[in-house]
Order: sequence, then C-alpha cells, then structure tokens
Amino acid sequence: MSRILLILLNILVSSSSYIVIFWGRPADYTGVTTNSAENYTACCEACANLTNCSAIYFYRSCYLYNYSDIYAIEILNNTKTEIAGFQKCSDGTFWNITGPCPRDWYLSARSDTDWCMQVFDGKAINYSSSVTYCKINYAAVLSGVSTAKERTYVLDNSHKLYTGAQKTVIIDGLLNNNCTVLMSQKNKNGTCSWPKSYFFNDKYITNYEFYTFSNGNPDAYYSNGEYQQAIIMYSFNGQPQDGIFDDTMLSANAEMLVCGKLATIVGE
Repeated sequence: MSRILLILLNILVSSSSYIVIFWGRPADYTGVTTNSAENYTACCEACANLTNCSAIYFYRSCYLYNYSDIYAIEILNNTKTEIAGFQKCSDGTFWNITGPCPRDWYLSARSDTDWCMQVFDGKAINYSSSVTYCKINYAAVLSGVSTAKERTYVLDNSHKLYTGAQKTVIIDGLLNNNCTVLMSQKNKNGTCSWPKSYFFNDKYITNYEFYTFSNGNPDAYYSNGEYQQAIIMYSFNGQPQDGIFDDTMLSANAEMLVCGKLATIVGE
C-alpha cells in the first residue's frame, strides 16, 4: 500500500486509536462492508469498533474495509467530497498488513498450517520446469494436495483455464530413482511404495489420500528408456477420468501446474 502524502486530520476515535483521513477513494479492493454512519466522523468510529477494520471511505455512505481487502488508494484534491482514512496504531504507526496469500491465490486450512495455492497455465511444462517456474516467479514450490477442498480447487480451476478440454496438471511428487525398478515391478507393499518412496517439494502435506490414483497406479511404467516418476491430475471435464491422478515421465509436458507456499500474516 502506498504511503499517504496528503493528510487532512487525525481523528481520535478511542483512547488508543486514531484514523487519519484525507481526500481520496479506494482504487483496488476485493471486499467492502457498508455502514449506516451519516458522516465521516461516525464512519471512523464504526471502523474503530471493528477488530479487522483498517480503512474507511465516505461518500454519501460509509464503507469499511478489512486489512486484507484493500490494495491501493487514489489521492484526490480538495475540490472532491470523497474522504478516505486509515486506522493508526497507538504508537503513531500505521497498520502494515501482508495478506495471508498473494492476491487471487487460494487459502487452504491444513491440519498443521495454512497453505496458499494457485493453478497456472504452463502451456507445455514438465516436472523440472514446473519446480523452477514456482520458485522463480512466486518464491513458491510445486504444490501437492492435502485436503478434499484443495483437490476440488485444483480441478475446478483447471476447468476454468481449459474449458471442456482433455488436459493435465503437474502435481507435486517425485519417485526416488532407487525405487523406479521396484515400483515398476509392482513392489508397492514392500521396500518401495506410495507415498513413502516419493520426494515432495511441498513439505506440509499431511494427508495423501486425496491423490486419487486410478487402480494400479502409480506404477512407474517404463517406456523408451524412461520410468514414470512425476505426478499429474487429469482435467477431463465431464469425463470419468476427470480428477484422477496418474504418474508420468519426467520429460512429459502438461498444460498446467500448481504452485504453493506457506500463508503469512504480518501486522504491526
């Protein structure tokens, strides 16, 4: 959020809280609550009484914004009648909030932590390139799925990217090299098996049952000098294979991938 340069007034709304108001209006936001306050002073007081309110906007009506809902403010000149304001902490500093996830990412409540996910169009991307894509572009990792809601999210968003098409999504999971032969020989209940013989970039998966493989998979199938070591989800909208997981070659390209990282909330 950019710093506010044009300050009109510090309004004391409680013994330890101020709201700094100025001529302006929200330019980018995702959610807003309307309030019955009839003037900007009452609007400020309404914001101060809410634990998550960080900003107000008053123009004929009162509008309140939560910490993670507002991204940018447009500064106006004093010929306008639109007023915006930010809540100030008792030590004189402003709230500094980083939302739990990047904008438009999905926030998942896993059993041990909160996890951010997003499905991306990789055009034609293999496992190794997917890992690099997430790291370089989003400081993230290739994501797995740990809940039913995560699996549904990935599937639904893959349908949005490729409506009605038969496509695939790279999902986290890499079969260890020392298990390729044993897995291909169906030694799944012995030394090598799913998921213990797989490496995961996503270190926060707590439940692997939502990797819904078809019967007999993953099987590390061998063809043309290569074993199937990577994991994909089928995005076959309206067909029986839709949402089914399978293993695939490391060199095989998919249309989509899933990036993920820990959710963070910073406020001071």
